[in-house]
Amino acid sequence: MMDVIKTKRLVLRPLEASDASGMVQGFNDYEVVKWLEAPPQPFTKSDVKLRNHDGSSRWPETAVIEHQGKMVGTMS
Repeated sequence: MMDVIKTKRLVLRPLEASDASGMVQGFNDYEVVKWLEAPPQPFTKSDVKLRNHDGSSRWPETAVIEHQGKMVGTMS
């Protein structure tokens, strides 16, 4: 389990199901996806799969970057 890290400006925290709409927004923004290998296009909420069939985390090392309570990115 990843710890939550808080600074004066940012919060780094584990990815949660409630982050799906922020992920959809980011993955459909050309300025974001031009730096990625090959995300599905268009990216929809059905593309956000947080768990594998065995129940393990699909993206165990992915952290959400928050600024002023809003998702501004992810990192892994």
